[in-house]
Amino acid sequence: MLKNRLFTSTGAGLLELLIVMALIILLIFTALPRYSNWHLQNKVKQQANQLVLLLRHAQMLAVTQASPVFVQFSMAGHGCAIVSYLPDCSCIRDTACAVYSSRERGVFSANSSLMFSSYGVAKALVFQPLHALSMGHAGTLLIGHGAVQIKVIINNLGRIRLCAPAEHINGIASC
Repeated sequence: MLKNRLFTSTGAGLLELLIVMALIILLIFTALPRYSNWHLQNKVKQQANQLVLLLRHAQMLAVTQASPVFVQFSMAGHGCAIVSYLPDCSCIRDTACAVYSSRERGVFSANSSLMFSSYGVAKALVFQPLHALSMGHAGTLLIGHGAVQIKVIINNLGRIRLCAPAEHINGIASC
């Protein structure tokens, strides 16, 4: 009876536990960069989708209110966008003229900011009443954080689409 107890193992030894711990640590360190990149891509994709919803809301307002709707962009800070019935409403200095703003929607944050806008201080995106076209106001916005970037493209017919210029992002077509 005593002899059988000496040769049978009742648990894991110290060496086995150390090997398992080393494998777990190795798996964590190899998966962590992929997870953090995936998390950043999802944050940028979420912010780009929020901007598209803001722009589609502006289109809907133009049609339902039968009035031109202006969308102004600013690159100050993380960036901002404001939907207004006035052509000179700024999201930096005056939000009283806003119908809707990117701050209400949480469009731009530290994880994804407005990196480029083809709309300057003097040029706004305009959706025309009745048909929500943006004739003569086509442009591009670039949202991102570091190498993770998504372009928001608005064409003259008012179509809004997303594409990834550099890095492959799941669910977003490449440019």
